[in-house]
Amino acid sequence: MTPRSSTAWPPCSRAGGVSCDLAENTAQALAAVERRRPDLILADYHLDGSEDGLTALACLHAACRPPPPSALVTADNSAELTAKARELGHALLRKPAKPAALRALISQLGRRAGNGHEAPADQTAGA
Repeated sequence: MTPRSSTAWPPCSRAGGVSCDLAENTAQALAAVERRRPDLILADYHLDGSEDGLTALACLHAACRPPPPSALVTADNSAELTAKARELGHALLRKPAKPAALRALISQLGRRAGNGHEAPADQTAGA
């Protein structure tokens, strides 16, 4: 997650007793995964530098077997990105996302994590 978007996450993470690890890049996210296995992963699509959220999610899924449910958060409304996220099995949350939509997505992914199921390829959360 990039510094410019990290301010949106803490209020949601405090709701319902959820804890989260914020990372500005894939390396930081991998370090967090080494400290504790995530129940779910949310990744912004547009990261700093040459990284993108799909690449970050692939690295994080490779580090966690079985991979936890995940979602890509993006303002990119292209059909290509939507198809790619779905093909890879990631839920999709469009920005700007209302806090309620973010909480609902976290809850839904959390339920799937508790059941040992990944998010279905056609799951899309709206703002």
